Amino acid sequence: MQKLMAESGARVLKIRLGGRMSRNADSLPGRTEALIPKVRAAFGDALTLYADANSSYDPREAIRIGRLMEAHGYGFCEEPCEFDDLWATKEVADALTIPVAGGEQEFSLHR
Repeated sequence: MQKLMAESGARVLKIRLGGRMSRNADSLPGRTEALIPKVRAAFGDALTLYADANSSYDPREAIRIGRLMEAHGYGFCEEPCEFDDLWATKEVADALTIPVAGGEQEFSLHR
């Protein structure tokens, strides 16, 4: 992966966290907590890192994971809570210093 990133000239990498729309469950136990610092260590500070949680967490867990991301210099956390639970997403965004992204699954002009 590092070779591909170097050859492509990419300066940003987005990883996937959590278990994809499975409440507070990881795809493999402990994967997220291990992945966040390992990716930063592997690519150093020159690369901007983002992470997409694919609606994996309730607000409490999303904040815990988000703080781990903050500690390792990630640029944003995407879709930490169920994509249509705007209040949960706001709770997470209010608690973190990094931006919280979302909306990719929203198709309504009214929201």
